[in-house]
Order: sequence, then structure tokens, then C-alpha cells
Amino acid sequence: MWTEGSTLQVFTSTHCGETKGKVLSQGRQELRMQSTKQTELCCAEQRAMERHWKRLCEEWGEDVSYEVAMDDWLDNHATAWREEHQRRVLERQKKEMEKHRWIESEKAQCDLGSKAYLDWIRNYAAQWRYWYEREVEGLEVE
Repeated sequence: MWTEGSTLQVFTSTHCGETKGKVLSQGRQELRMQSTKQTELCCAEQRAMERHWKRLCEEWGEDVSYEVAMDDWLDNHATAWREEHQRRVLERQKKEMEKHRWIESEKAQCDLGSKAYLDWIRNYAAQWRYWYEREVEGLEVE
């Protein structure tokens, strides 16, 4: 069973900017594995999958291989997680766009409407998404 304190190296997705290992515990033996499916996951989904893996080990009361956990995640949980994740991201992004519209409209002393949204997309969307994935998603716990 997976417990805090044993060792298992798992490689995070290159979507995180660089590949780096995360160490988890697995008794005296150290296991190293890299799943080809894992590289398909964004950082937030990788963290969600790792929580799923830990939960499976606890629920089943035995060691569950990373591949079995990954297959279960992809077959039974990934679609719902991705839909909810996308909904949350778009909701937060929309709020940022609305703030930008309000600020820019106040400066212009008239409602800029879709022009302000397009300005936000052109000038801030990429940086916001980068910030959001690194700072906010890293703190979210499901």
C-alpha cells in the first residue's frame, strides 16, 4: 500500500516546462518507472492522477501499479476531470477578461465591449494561462 515515506520516482509531464521527478514512498525497494501515457497529461492532470493512484492504493488496501492506476484514471475518471477543470479555467479566465474590459472601458470613458476582450486575448491570455497553470493549479486540491 502506498504510504507517506516510501520511495517511488514518477516523472512529471513536459507540459510543466521541464521533466522532473517526484519521489513517493514504497518500502525498502525503490521503483522507477515512466509511463508513456503520463506524458499526455498536463501538470494539473498529472497531480490529479497521482492523487487517484494514492487513493486506489488506500481503497484497495494493496500496492497498485502506476500503470493500473493510469489505465483506471484514463478509462473512468479523466473525461469528467478534464470537463470540470476546463469549466473552472474558463470561468476564471472570463472573470479576468471582464475585469480588463471594465478597467479599459473606464480609461476610455465608454464601454469597449468585445474590443477589450480581444485586447486581453492578444496581450494577456498567454501570460495569464502560464501563471494560472503554475501558481493556482499547483495549490488546488481536489
